[in-house]
Amino acid sequence: MIAKHKGGNCHIIPVITRHCLWKDTAFGKYAELGDIQALPSGERPIVSRGIWDSKEEPYVETVTGIKSSIRAYRQKKEQAV
Repeated sequence: MIAKHKGGNCHIIPVITRHCLWKDTAFGKYAELGDIQALPSGERPIVSRGIWDSKEEPYVETVTGIKSSIRAYRQKKEQAV
């Protein structure tokens, strides 16, 4: 999947739902290169207590980020044609 992402054939969007060590994986190491942006922003887990102003905020931020990434990916693909 990372090879497809590098080749522009897909877009990887990690969604951090709980506290975990995802950056210790090969996937996470690739993300450190800046080519992959995890959601919610700041790589804050969705279920973190005390971080979000409301229970809905991390979900809305994640969906908004995914929609934005889809638009950017489509524009990039259209420009390549």
